Amino acid sequence: MTAALALPPAVTVLERGWLSSNNIVFDDGDCASIVDTGYGSHAQQTLQLVRAALAGKPLTRIVNTHLHSDHVGGNAVLQAEFGASITIPPGNADAVERWDDDALSYASTGQICERFRFDALLAPGSFLELGGLSWQAVAAPGHDAHMVMLYNEDERILISADALWEHGFGAIFPEGEDEFGFADELSFERWFAHEQSHAEQNQRADRCGGDEPATRSPMRAAVVLPVEVAFARSRMELGA
Repeated sequence: MTAALALPPAVTVLERGWLSSNNIVFDDGDCASIVDTGYGSHAQQTLQLVRAALAGKPLTRIVNTHLHSDHVGGNAVLQAEFGASITIPPGNADAVERWDDDALSYASTGQICERFRFDALLAPGSFLELGGLSWQAVAAPGHDAHMVMLYNEDERILISADALWEHGFGAIFPEGEDEFGFADELSFERWFAHEQSHAEQNQRADRCGGDEPATRSPMRAAVVLPVEVAFARSRMELGA
């Protein structure tokens, strides 16, 4: 069994059961943020868990990695309770604005999701601050064509959404996407290889400068374990 890795004190993972996604709560100082909010039938439980994690601080921001019902089902309840803003990837923003159950896949899957409004968009390549750390939105099509991951380079933490699980990755539905999902899932390998190469180049630059290289911790996913381990398992699932 792979040992779990520690996260910074400003980052708290609320590990949930089926059908809810995990929720990641960030201490932003005087306030707090959350990434993904679980499934609608668990919304009241999500509210209780989040309220306990906040320890009296206001929740001012909700960020979604993608718009599947198990990741946004608590948005409306948390928004109503705390008045939090909601930031989503741009791909299905129009469908959210007009609340198109079919385009958002809720009607076709028979899943529930209370309507919510969004306030901002999180484009791939953009940055936002959570828990005093800078996170880059990384495009991660495959499980969802518009999904993003969040990556903090300094701490080497990856919030991988459904692009990478502890044992594989989220289900892929190529018949429902414009592009072939399995090929998109493999694009994660290219991003991961680039980040590993970048870290190695930084270490070599440190050596050339005459200083001892800074110790680079393994990249961590929010599950929480080294991405290298989860990625190897994902490749086994793909047969790659």
